[in-house]
Amino acid sequence: MTHMFRRWLGVLVIASAVNCPDVAHATTAMGVPSCGQWIARKNSTADKATSESWLLGYLSGLATGSRVDILRDTDYDSLMAWMDNYCNAHPLERVSGGAAQLYLDLQGRMPK
Repeated sequence: MTHMFRRWLGVLVIASAVNCPDVAHATTAMGVPSCGQWIARKNSTADKATSESWLLGYLSGLATGSRVDILRDTDYDSLMAWMDNYCNAHPLERVSGGAAQLYLDLQGRMPK
């Protein structure tokens, strides 16, 4: 993937999220696990790594594309716990919906 394409993709994702009131459905993300898969990930090392890596990559991509370091004041365990809570409350949803909400939550915590 070229640098320009990655940058364009990040900007597109952020622009879609900012301009769309329903951020969870603003973009199509590839390789997204369902919340059912997220909850069951603890039973398989491969599924755990895949699901958690997807979440970290998605959030890192949003942070890079927006040039806002949303991950600066959080940690891995907190992110996983947040998504666990989301998926337990929304078992039929996709992880991307929770990830978009988590991004907005982290962005809202940034100092103004």
